[in-house]
Amino acid sequence: MMDHSLCTLIEADVAVIPHESMRDPTARCPGIAATLWRDTLIDSATFREWMVGMGRRSAFQRVAYLFCEAHLKLQGVGLAGSFRCPLQVTQVDLSDALGLSNVHVNRVLQSCVARA
Repeated sequence: MMDHSLCTLIEADVAVIPHESMRDPTARCPGIAATLWRDTLIDSATFREWMVGMGRRSAFQRVAYLFCEAHLKLQGVGLAGSFRCPLQVTQVDLSDALGLSNVHVNRVLQSCVARA
């Protein structure tokens, strides 16, 4: 049972697969079980990294980390390259994801532009 919710920033098709439906395939195919376990470990590591980041990183570092993580994930599925990727988010979306105010995110982004 999930103890949190999920949402998308853009339109998406989402499927829910009941746990019971996964019991037989994972029992018959150990590779499927190993892949799902690896995915769980990666998600856990990502979660821990975000928890550390929320308490220890500056606002600039939080924004940079989010952009780097998004780029790497999009690159992994062939949607990014040459240090560029589509990122359909607003400053409000960024502030919600990073635990920062909209004003602070705006200042960080402006300082990034000034540095470039």
